[in-house]
Amino acid sequence: VTTLDTVDYSGEIKNRSMHRDSSFDETDGVFYQMIQETAKMLNMSGYGDFHFSVFSYLKNIRYLSQLSPIYQLATDTLIFYTREENEGVFELWKQKIVKYINSLSFDIEFIEGIAAHLTLITSQFFQSSRTKKRVICSFSGETGLSNLLRVKLADHLGDLVELIFISTHEITDRILLKYRADIVISNHPIKNCTVLNYRIPYIPQSKDYEELRKAIYIDSDKSNSRVMQLK
Repeated sequence: VTTLDTVDYSGEIKNRSMHRDSSFDETDGVFYQMIQETAKMLNMSGYGDFHFSVFSYLKNIRYLSQLSPIYQLATDTLIFYTREENEGVFELWKQKIVKYINSLSFDIEFIEGIAAHLTLITSQFFQSSRTKKRVICSFSGETGLSNLLRVKLADHLGDLVELIFISTHEITDRILLKYRADIVISNHPIKNCTVLNYRIPYIPQSKDYEELRKAIYIDSDKSNSRVMQLK
């Protein structure tokens, strides 16, 4: 029990051999499906360190739950911290647990506890390659205007953030999670945007780009759900 409850879930080498002698059954298949779906939503590889770490945790919590559901628990403080730091990942794991809960061979009584631990394991792989803020850019207007905005934004912000240009005008939580976006820049209104949203004029002037760069440099580390309209 002590071994299963104190595992370092940090990669394939440490986790591959833990369950090599156990047979792969239907519940393991459900775990595999959960991991693959989650990896796809997060634009990550569903194999390697991430897969083996999450799979080992799920296998271990399955065995420990047969002794007591208390092993599924996480403190309220940990759950709050995890949700605050990685809300998208936390909610995604909650959704996966709820989706497959009736297909598992053991009972899950503390969904948020397991979701918190899965989020902490996932975050070490989800965040490891990120060095710049990710900015989704969504523009309305003629094709020529959109191309011009692409060039101008790349020129003014390319060294500061990672720019992701998308064609859709509907910015959903699914899109934000897929691209792991920290900020949205648009020249049209976006309803209920859950990350920092900068709305630029339909046809920005030089001073607008300069103001945008300054604002992002100062505010991009504040993960508030708010809109800043540049004038």
